[in-house]
Amino acid sequence: MLEEIKKYLDSFGGSLNEEKSGLWVFNYQVAQRDTAINKTTVSFTAKFRIMEDQKLVKYTEIIKEASSGLGVGGDMPMGIGSRAEAYKVGTEGREGTVSEKSTLAGQTLEYKIDYKEVRNSIKQIAEKNGYKFKYKILPFGL
Repeated sequence: MLEEIKKYLDSFGGSLNEEKSGLWVFNYQVAQRDTAINKTTVSFTAKFRIMEDQKLVKYTEIIKEASSGLGVGGDMPMGIGSRAEAYKVGTEGREGTVSEKSTLAGQTLEYKIDYKEVRNSIKQIAEKNGYKFKYKILPFGL
């Protein structure tokens, strides 16, 4: 099953690394804008643990935006543009999308993320292999 998950995650071009005690961490850069006065990076991180003895996969995820340089801060996108986010949070995880398109110093940052895309694919792989899937809102107890 782990090989199937690795193969699926390879399609994003990110990195999958095993950390302490079988915790797998997947990171990929969704978008980046680098100008002379500002650098903004949007990344997706998923963490999961395969518990063979319980036939269970525990999973959590987060989308992070990091900026440095002039004008950092606030809820609005840096530069001229727009950001839209629509989601709901429940026991099955965050659902919805976040998208942004903004331009600063001639450089455009544009992305759209569906929160459940990776989660649902890993869940399908787990269930196909006879495992239960448990989403954790926070990574504690993963």
